[in-house]
Order: sequence, then C-alpha cells, then structure tokens
Amino acid sequence: MTGSILHVFRNSPLGGETFRQALYFGKRVGLEVCVYFPSGRSFVLCSGDEAMHVYLDESYLYDPASARERADRIAREMDAEWTEQPAHGKTASTLPDLRGHWTIFSLPRSMNAPQPHPWIPSAVLGPKVRAVVRLADIPVLLPAACFLPWDRVEVLYGGSAQADKAAAWGGHLAAAAGVPVRVVASGRSGLAQRDLEEKLADLDLPEGLEIGREYHPNLTFREIVQDLPRTALVVFGAYGHSAFHKRRFGSKAELALRSLPQNLLMIGPHCPGPHISIEPDGSLHLA
Repeated sequence: MTGSILHVFRNSPLGGETFRQALYFGKRVGLEVCVYFPSGRSFVLCSGDEAMHVYLDESYLYDPASARERADRIAREMDAEWTEQPAHGKTASTLPDLRGHWTIFSLPRSMNAPQPHPWIPSAVLGPKVRAVVRLADIPVLLPAACFLPWDRVEVLYGGSAQADKAAAWGGHLAAAAGVPVRVVASGRSGLAQRDLEEKLADLDLPEGLEIGREYHPNLTFREIVQDLPRTALVVFGAYGHSAFHKRRFGSKAELALRSLPQNLLMIGPHCPGPHISIEPDGSLHLA
C-alpha cells in the first residue's frame, strides 16, 4: 500500500510514544510517515479547501535542537523510516502553512486551543478533537498514550453513512495489515441485525476479505466497549451529514474518546470512503 501519514512531532516522553505509534501504523499498512517539527506555538493545517488554525502546548517546542535527532533514534529503535514535512509559506504573514496530500493525520489528544484568530477556524485538538475531525477530509488517528501494537481492527457501527465509511476504512486497513476485522453493533441504537448484514454486504471492501460481525440486541455501546480487545485499532465515525448533526460529535465518538485507551481512528463528515488503486508495481494505493 502507498500513501502517507502526517505526524506533528512533540519532543517529550509522551510525544515519543505517539511517534512510535505513528511509525508502527505506517509500517503495518505500508504508509510513509511525514513528520512536521513545529517552530512556533501555532500553524495552519490545510486540508482540501479548509484551513485549521492549530495551537500547540509548550511541550511541542521543548529543546527543538534535539527533536530531529530524537526522531531518528526512535525510528532506529522501531526499524522504521520517516521523512520531514516542511511548512509552505505563511498565512497572515506570521503562521506557517502545512499543505499536502496525506492519507491519515496522526494527532495526539493533548494539543491546546486558546482563543482563535477570527479569520481562521480553530481546530480544537484535545480530549474531544472536535473541529479537526469535522473539517478534515482524511481519517484522524489518535494514538494510544503509550506505545500499543495492534493485531486486529474493531469497528463501532451504528448503521449511519458515517458508520459505513468507518467499516470500509477498517476493512481496507485490516486487509493491508493482514489482521482480522470485526464490526460491532448495538441493537439499542435502532439497528436491526438484518439491516446490519445488508449494509455490510453493500460495502466496497477488498476482494476476499472476511469481515466479522458481533451484534448485541440488548447492549448499549457503553456496555460493549468494556470488552473491546486491548490490542485493537478502534475505528468509528464522528459527526453526521445534516446541518444539525455536523455540529454534534456523536455519542459513540464521545464515549470512545473518554473511555478507550486503544489507538483510535476517527472518520469525519468530509472524509470519503477509502479508494484503492493498483500501482504499476502491483502495490495498493489507499486514498
């Protein structure tokens, strides 16, 4: 598989853990890891036609002279490679622009968001990661706080169009990594088991992929997530497509962010389903 992950480097022990996770994710599914080393407390992240003003806490600027050396050391430990993602120009004469065509954003859950500037929407990157997921046109990876390898993909599925895209992304990533994938659904969300089977049958999934199903007619998602495997990549949709639901994060997303220690992959409303193409060398390109 080809494509890339954008990762914002934080030169701290916790930042090292999330960087390890991004490197591991890239190796697992065959994506290049592009690393941005911030030079200031904020930058503009451009995704499609949207611009997000991202604010960073002070840990991202700790000892910047050693950041690249530390990234190299961690990459050697992981037997992985990375490339540097440069900033392109300035916005409003002061802020660096980060522009590119990436497959996935890797964003820790600990960025701060002070009062935003009026001319650029603010991306609130923290425990809820709301605005960045709402605006991004690619999935957002929230790495576990400490390095945690994953050996399966679990999709929290509620039956919506966002859930369909989440299941498709989960299936393609599982196929690329060579791990099992399972869709977990709750009947309490209003989804019937027959509807689940019909929706999964209509998904554009890799040929030959076997996708597991676990349907709980009487359990809520709050009860279901208690038993999700610790070594799972958990995939789910956030926000909806109506004007009202685009402002609401969604109960499953809130629940996952507040209670799950696993690596999380969030699919926002502007994120399309995955598209797979075959490269001339026979490799898969995920976009």
